[in-house]
Amino acid sequence: MIKIGATRAFLKREGFEFSLQPGQLDRKFRRALSPEKVEMFELAGLMPDCGERSKLIYSLPDDLQQAHLLFSHDSARTAISFAWLASFATETEGPILDLGCGSGAFARLLAAHGKSQPIVGIDEAANLVAIAKKASREWRTLK
Repeated sequence: MIKIGATRAFLKREGFEFSLQPGQLDRKFRRALSPEKVEMFELAGLMPDCGERSKLIYSLPDDLQQAHLLFSHDSARTAISFAWLASFATETEGPILDLGCGSGAFARLLAAHGKSQPIVGIDEAANLVAIAKKASREWRTLK
């Protein structure tokens, strides 16, 4: 079982921000984006909260830092969810499917804690899948 403290520590090492308020996160995220992407982010803020808004926001990150800044808005809940989901994953022996994998942080968390079976991540946002693949390749190289 992967405890919440270990999950939180892993996410911090990955680049998730736990100490910033939403406004601070938004400012840091904007600074990390290109000017064109900042415009898109501003546009998303004017849209009603719907699937199209989420698709637009999730299409913005170009790298792992940007993805984690975006996902840091929910970092406390992400840490709790990852720890809870990991409790199931540590009991399974077959391949693991991560639906809505985002930046691939959950797969790397499991691998960091000894899960050796295949972990397949799927996400609607192609840019996030590319970020996840790159980050996972780099992570495996460091190990």
